[in-house]
Amino acid sequence: MTILARFLACAALVAALVTPVPAQSGDEAVPPGRGSSFPAFSLPDVNGKQVSLQDFKGKAILLSFWSCYTDTCFTSVRVIEELLKEYSDRGLVAPTICSELPPALEKNGYEGLLKQCGTGQIVLIDKNRQLTKSLGITEYPTTYLIDRNYVVWQVLGGVRPLMTEDFRSLVKSLVTE
Repeated sequence: MTILARFLACAALVAALVTPVPAQSGDEAVPPGRGSSFPAFSLPDVNGKQVSLQDFKGKAILLSFWSCYTDTCFTSVRVIEELLKEYSDRGLVAPTICSELPPALEKNGYEGLLKQCGTGQIVLIDKNRQLTKSLGITEYPTTYLIDRNYVVWQVLGGVRPLMTEDFRSLVKSLVTE
């Protein structure tokens, strides 16, 4: 082996030993996937009342994370509202978690937010995005379809997947089980 080859091999070994490896501390955001249990949480609603996942026990849940800065999120609210009209009497609930909220909408007890949404959905506020970050959510809207036992059946990004017949059929199957 030449001196240059030995030097390069040694340099590669030193580089491998000193290059940091991402820590596996368990702090990484791990979004719940299909078939996993959705983690417990508690957030304030627009009136400041704490609402937890446990409050929806025995219900099929459409849990949507959205931002007030995107039109697609307001479109998703309307699509989910249609599903609620059809299935709420069979046990469908749709809490909506607002993860990005302009300060102007916080005034007057979120009255501006509720006017913009025009919805009967439960609106929860993740003001510091703690829950959103812990789940690794980076796309708005992101919607979880969760069954009566808190098991995730589907994770959807965007609005279009909410509008498919397959998704509507899945929602229908969860509220009739």
